[in-house]
Amino acid sequence: MATSRLTTMVPRHFNRSCFYLIERSIHKSVPLFAGKKWRERNGKAPNGNEFGPLTDYPDWSYADGRAGLLGKGQKRRLVEQEGYARKVVQLLKEVDFAVEREANLKKDAEEQHQKLLEKKLKPKGNVYMTQNPS
Repeated sequence: MATSRLTTMVPRHFNRSCFYLIERSIHKSVPLFAGKKWRERNGKAPNGNEFGPLTDYPDWSYADGRAGLLGKGQKRRLVEQEGYARKVVQLLKEVDFAVEREANLKKDAEEQHQKLLEKKLKPKGNVYMTQNPS
């Protein structure tokens, strides 16, 4: 952990004529949360309180088995997750629309190409008569 030493002069209250030195440390690095590296190596969230049974489920329940009331953080996470779910559904609909549109455009282009080929490739004159003698 990187620190720098800062020395300041602070007066003593009981003797104003004397000064003494106080040494303070200023920390320049952010402390790591306990187990953060282990959780990251094992594919888990960096902070152990982000999700899981201890954060997602109610803190208590009634004696008859009904779930208790949700706390502020649990309500906030629930609303946040519902927002994420809505966004995912919206984006999936957009992707489905784009895939369907692309398929329709390819189909229309193929139909246009076939119509163009049918117009261009018509047999004419004697060649048609010699191939189909009816």
